[in-house]
Amino acid sequence: MAVPPQRRPRYQPQPWDPETGYYPEKGVNVKTIYERSWRNRHKPVEVPDFQDESFGFPNFPEISVHWLEVWGENPNYDGKKDLMLATEAICRAEAARLDLNAVVIRTGLHNKKDQHAVDGTVLTYEDPRTGYIKNDTANADWHFTVEVYMGYDEENVIIQGHIYVAFDSKAPQGLRIMNNPSVEKKHVDTGKGYVASEFWTVT
Repeated sequence: MAVPPQRRPRYQPQPWDPETGYYPEKGVNVKTIYERSWRNRHKPVEVPDFQDESFGFPNFPEISVHWLEVWGENPNYDGKKDLMLATEAICRAEAARLDLNAVVIRTGLHNKKDQHAVDGTVLTYEDPRTGYIKNDTANADWHFTVEVYMGYDEENVIIQGHIYVAFDSKAPQGLRIMNNPSVEKKHVDTGKGYVASEFWTVT
């Protein structure tokens, strides 16, 4: 009698806190992140074509930034170069705080979050207009999301997470990381704290 093949257990990201002093030693490369992103969207995997540091923002120039998202497909940017600059600057500053050197922005500025089943899988539905599979979403605070990936370099990306932001006319380019999340955050899931950023392991 043939033995059915064993299914690999689904990877469950683990919360990561830099305050513990522990940094994951092994991660994935940028190409792998790109391929995962396309598979999760149920689309054919395409050859990576990253938008690197197009704006050359001077803060933390040693930290590389790659975009998986095409800016023109995010209506919250809609040609607003200041918000694109702010996104890169905030991500670079957060990477510098964590002593990491590479950032991958999967999804830029938005205020929706994916809905998940009990087992952690993302709930999806088929868009009747286009036939594409889309994630079921709910309202969230403004953020750059899972994924913002960060790592030692493009070959060793170790964490993924959210960076929550606030619009502020006094901030450079009008956007900043939340400096008082207990007041500024409006949507907090049960069991989660009021944080300006949160991260999980990649492997």
